[in-house]
Amino acid sequence: MVIAGNNTVNPIKYLAKTSTKEFLDQDNIAVFPINNAAKAMMLMNRIQPDLIFMDIGMPLIDGYQLCS
Repeated sequence: MVIAGNNTVNPIKYLAKTSTKEFLDQDNIAVFPINNAAKAMMLMNRIQPDLIFMDIGMPLIDGYQLCS
C-alpha cells in the first residue's frame, strides 16, 4: 500500500502514522508513506502496489495526473 500526500496535517499522512499502520503491519501489509507525487511514481513503478491512497491536490504532479 502506498500512501501519498504532501502535507503533514493531511489525513492520508495521519493514516500512515497511526494505529492503522500498526494494524496493517500485523497482517504483513507493507505501508509506504510518501510525501510527493514524483517519489510515489518511482515507488509504484518499482513495487506495483495493490492499493494506493493519495492526495489529489499535490503540487507539480497531482493525484489525477499520477493515476493516468
